[in-house]
Amino acid sequence: MRSSRLAAGAAALTLALAACTGSPQNRGEKLEGGGTPIPVPPPSTTAAPAPPSTPGSPGAPGSPGSPGPVRPEPAPTRTERVVVRLTPEPAPLVTGVRVGRHTGFDRVVFNLDGPQTGHRVEYVSQLLQEGSGEPVPQRGGAYLRVALSPAAAHSQDGNNAWTSPRVLTVSQPNLRFVVFTGDFEGTVSAGLVLTRRAPFRVSSLSNPNRLVVDVAH
Repeated sequence: MRSSRLAAGAAALTLALAACTGSPQNRGEKLEGGGTPIPVPPPSTTAAPAPPSTPGSPGAPGSPGSPGPVRPEPAPTRTERVVVRLTPEPAPLVTGVRVGRHTGFDRVVFNLDGPQTGHRVEYVSQLLQEGSGEPVPQRGGAYLRVALSPAAAHSQDGNNAWTSPRVLTVSQPNLRFVVFTGDFEGTVSAGLVLTRRAPFRVSSLSNPNRLVVDVAH
């Protein structure tokens, strides 16, 4: 009788240990006696999703910290004469010219030492040297005359202020030459020799002061 009680107690202890340490039921295996296994899912390893960005968050599209697309300037669309009348005192010095190429147009920049001044920009049939009336030898398909007035290309003591070549040869899509044509009676003039007649645009820029002429390709 004592041995039967000991055997029963040992059997109960064995069953309790099996339940605590890894029974077939806990392992998801098929149980003896036709029982249904209970699968134990593996621990989740999926990271929590990041919160969506908002327009106000740094680096989000449209936020103040993200750069927007840069739109190029449109090409000129008009060919009419441009006349602006100003009377600055003292008149500025025209110190030279620079050229550049942009998408759809060529740019010519006249540098000013002094205030903005009046200007007249128009197509002409021929470019002439101011004062002498001699024709400019550089040939092209069209000629755009630029006259700044009042202005000078020399200082009061007679020193030359124009530092660019008198004939600037360029290789732009439309612009071929920029020719200095005169510093005469308060007017500084230059001619743009072009491959073809095309729309142009005139604008003034500051810091430093400049007169800008854009000619379409």
